[in-house]
Amino acid sequence: MARALLMALVLAVLTPATRAQSATALPAGVRVLHDLVDDVKLDDGSTARWRFLTTYDPGSGITEQVVTDEGGRVMIRHSGLGGLDVPAPEEITAAEAIVRADPEIAAIIETVAQPHVTGGFILQREAGHPCGPGSRCLQFDLLSIDTPARRISRLRFVVVDLREGRVLFHDFDPAAEGNSANPLESRSYAR
Repeated sequence: MARALLMALVLAVLTPATRAQSATALPAGVRVLHDLVDDVKLDDGSTARWRFLTTYDPGSGITEQVVTDEGGRVMIRHSGLGGLDVPAPEEITAAEAIVRADPEIAAIIETVAQPHVTGGFILQREAGHPCGPGSRCLQFDLLSIDTPARRISRLRFVVVDLREGRVLFHDFDPAAEGNSANPLESRSYAR
């Protein structure tokens, strides 16, 4: 029951991205990570207005960037499993809600006068590990802030799996399991 309520909360937080998806006719469940229109300089010196749309499909684990011109013609398409694409603000909000709702983390938060959850950096590991290709894992620090002493202490390093909607690591060791050797992304490039 609690997991169902948490997933409903996550879906509600991700609703703004879902609204953006309806305008782009994406399949159900696919999330928009970034949608940007920019002027680009072409090889001949002219400029053109291109749209850069980056999406993530939790069902397949595929991240895709499609670049189109003003007429909607596909100029570039990149796709692959997972990726190190910066999280959308809605993803960070949803992941923070998952962290705060987790029973183990919530119990720690209750014991701290000024708890603070911060972060949202991508964690991507090689195949065979949690947060491997196709995942969408975000890393957060759970901090205790002591304003009078001007001291901040890390209580936990937490990893959230947005593909599964749960805390994957409650006390992650970034030195042993982190992104220190970012794996090369497996992406296909087509023009």
